Amino acid sequence: MSKEEQIEVIKSRYPNGLVHLLIPGHGGIVGGKYVTAPKKMFTFPNGKVVHEGVENRRIVAKVFDILSNYDDAPIALNIVPEEEDIPLSKRIKRVNDFKADFKRQGQLVVVHEIHANAGGGTGYEAYTTKKDNFSDIMADIWLEQQEGQFPNQRNRQHKEKDFYVIREIDTYGYLAESYFFDSAADVDLNCSEHGIDKNAIALVLTMEKLNKLMR
Repeated sequence: MSKEEQIEVIKSRYPNGLVHLLIPGHGGIVGGKYVTAPKKMFTFPNGKVVHEGVENRRIVAKVFDILSNYDDAPIALNIVPEEEDIPLSKRIKRVNDFKADFKRQGQLVVVHEIHANAGGGTGYEAYTTKKDNFSDIMADIWLEQQEGQFPNQRNRQHKEKDFYVIREIDTYGYLAESYFFDSAADVDLNCSEHGIDKNAIALVLTMEKLNKLMR
């Protein structure tokens, strides 16, 4: 099925458009401690510590700051507002419960899973499952917006891997790896206030463009 045909099928099944579910990956700070420690964090030689889960939450929080100033904002929900590291099974259940609820209203929920990468690389990339569906369209649109905000950063492109968190949801979604949290250059670019703004803007533009496809 072509992309155009996929979009037309979704429009016919969900005439009232999209609801965007944002999921900040991993945990945050509880009682002054990073709940995902010692994983999903990195300490640089100068002593600077980056906590992936904290930065993911900063991006999602900024998205909602931006949307609060819109007259006709995309419908979006942060379905993991807790600082705790909610288990993947519970995150998936939340998605699927929302899917069932909004389906009754003629709306389709779609998932934007926000992460940062590690392992000595640099740049941003998007993951979908190996299925050919609307998730691929979502990921490619996000990559385009991310490239627009970070034109000098490496675009590592769209990759396919059946990660549990996107494989088990009963809807469409992608996993966004916004940068490498163990790269000093990436952190300087992405974790400043300006960088958080740009990451959030890319997500907002992604939601807007997806909404336009449904009209």
